[in-house]
Amino acid sequence: MTPEQLQTAMEAAIHAPSLHNSQPWHFSLDGEGALLVHADRRRQLTAQDADGRELAISCGAAAAHARTALRGEGHAVRLTIRPDPYDLDLLARIQVIGIAWPSHEEQRRADALA
Repeated sequence: MTPEQLQTAMEAAIHAPSLHNSQPWHFSLDGEGALLVHADRRRQLTAQDADGRELAISCGAAAAHARTALRGEGHAVRLTIRPDPYDLDLLARIQVIGIAWPSHEEQRRADALA
């Protein structure tokens, strides 16, 4: 993932909805340059979300926003949910795999993120 692609993905992801705007995620890059979305248990609102369901939904929204923004810029993207069955806090992996024109619907969604 280029620095520009990473910037696009991260800017979109931080605007994703989350329980009380807790933003219970953090990001990293793997050795192949893919963006990893991790659950940040320190930001889990345990009184309202004891089982972490809302945390997982929030992380999914962040991953979806990142993917949508990248698609809107014409990148082919592979989104893998729970890419490592042994790491329960690694919730998504987003990898740019090429170039692809976004569909009208994908472009409309990307434009709506702003």
